[in-house]
Amino acid sequence: MRHAISTPGAVRRAAVLSFGLLALVCAKESVAATGEAADSGTYEWSAELVAFDPASNTATVKARIVEHTDGVDLESLRAGDRATLTWSGISFAAGVRGLERGTGSSDERMSMPVEFVASELDGRYVVFKVPVPADSAGRIANLEPGTWVTATSPHRPANQTEAVVSIRPYNDAS
Repeated sequence: MRHAISTPGAVRRAAVLSFGLLALVCAKESVAATGEAADSGTYEWSAELVAFDPASNTATVKARIVEHTDGVDLESLRAGDRATLTWSGISFAAGVRGLERGTGSSDERMSMPVEFVASELDGRYVVFKVPVPADSAGRIANLEPGTWVTATSPHRPANQTEAVVSIRPYNDAS
């Protein structure tokens, strides 16, 4: 039985596969060295603050819906409905790519339960409410509407109460 690679095409495929494996190993070592994991259990997202309600510790925010997405169902949602919002991105959200009525999602990686408020600008933005952790409330309580905020959320929150770990002004890196 012969195990040698005998054709030039097979040699090229083996070389490409080896290079890909080497790149994966190097990336993993880089993550280990920097301490930054691609999937640390949380991700960040940013949105425009519409309002903060200190009585209920909830923030109403507005985020952009990414273009060319079929996962956003604005027609079936009404103000006050529970919905599951899914962000586009890997470790930092780059926009909303999914919005489904109810508390379940077909994609749980960067999904979170929210309260739907409205859509704006012909369905290009979604307005929703999220709970604000008590230790983050002071950081956004005095912000003006229209100010951007950045929140940290777990990849798979158990419920809406756990949807946001922290929230801060967009430019506040601490």
